[in-house]
Amino acid sequence: MHESTSTLVVITTGRPGYRQAAESLRLNIERWNPAVSRIDLLINYDVGFESAGAAAFTDPPPRPLAAGGCVHFAGPDFVRGAGWLDAAERPALESISPATGYGQKKNACLLFAVRHGYGRVLFWDDDEYALHMERVADTVRWTSTDVISAHALARADVSFGFCTGYISPIPDSLFLELDRNTRATLTEALQPINDAVNESTFFERSASFHVARAGEGTVAEVPETRGGKWISGGNVGLRCAAIAAGRLPAFYTPTDSRGDDSVFSTGLCDAVVMRTPAGIFHDAFGALAGADLSRPAGLPVQLPAPGRNEERFARVLRGRLAYAPVLAVLRGVSDVAGTIGESASRLAACEQALAVYFGSAWKWPPPSELLRGYLASVDTELEAYRQTQRTWRQLCGT
Repeated sequence: MHESTSTLVVITTGRPGYRQAAESLRLNIERWNPAVSRIDLLINYDVGFESAGAAAFTDPPPRPLAAGGCVHFAGPDFVRGAGWLDAAERPALESISPATGYGQKKNACLLFAVRHGYGRVLFWDDDEYALHMERVADTVRWTSTDVISAHALARADVSFGFCTGYISPIPDSLFLELDRNTRATLTEALQPINDAVNESTFFERSASFHVARAGEGTVAEVPETRGGKWISGGNVGLRCAAIAAGRLPAFYTPTDSRGDDSVFSTGLCDAVVMRTPAGIFHDAFGALAGADLSRPAGLPVQLPAPGRNEERFARVLRGRLAYAPVLAVLRGVSDVAGTIGESASRLAACEQALAVYFGSAWKWPPPSELLRGYLASVDTELEAYRQTQRTWRQLCGT
């Protein structure tokens, strides 16, 4: 029996401007005509992220991604009003897919796909476009790959594409306004407890903005390193048969964080995870907002450095601290309390400079105090994570 090639694209969004990301996918499908049986779209929107009402996401609806395709919406009542669920299942799914919170309904979207017979789910973020920047010799150009086929036909439980553009939401002002010692201390604090920070993150702009080399995106298996098979939350495809077989965990978002992709990555030890040639441009700072994506040759190749956006980076830093203790446990760190405590001490050594940089954008206790507070509640957080996995297995029949 052949596995279905039907694909459900799920755009997770808190911004009504998600339609530009959807249009980039429609144009990519029109360009490449992927050999799949069906492509539908599900808009997983959160009305609380920018305090936008439901109508801002649904009216008007985006165009179908492909001929004959459907457009669905996962709003606040997606689970409560789900006719595809037994009444007894709704409370269980609601408990692991809250109506509010960025990305919180991913589990409901996955189960929707399983119950409706899709072969794959492609998660897509609202600031990702289905084209990418590529360097050939000394020339930079805009180009694209067959994104849908790269995911739908991958021999993998999880397929993960490659990213160009703003890899990390670090504003340009950080490099200019924080001295080297502060950035070094911040690196030492975050690198042991975070999967997204390395020695280059706060020192080299190339660590924040990437232009692909010609031929980038070669198919390769993602190995397990540092306790996980690391993927991001967008441009990632999940095989529904692997969900039904129990090889993929539920998504879980620790309190105050947006680290569901990192936590998910620690539960993929039994799954086949592959890099695929599905290229994107991550427009983290809106450089292409309103641009005509139907004419890639007309898009600029010299993009402005992101301006001062300390509020965005403050939210990112807080979110990374929020999931750090849970991530440390799930990665198998031997001395979680000691590791987190050491990072908190290093944060304390640089948080006066951070306070000056963030100003009123930092609305919470000092970073070191915040991190120690998340450590204090890690046992409660872990029990909620484990209950989420138990509920997920019951819903999936595994």
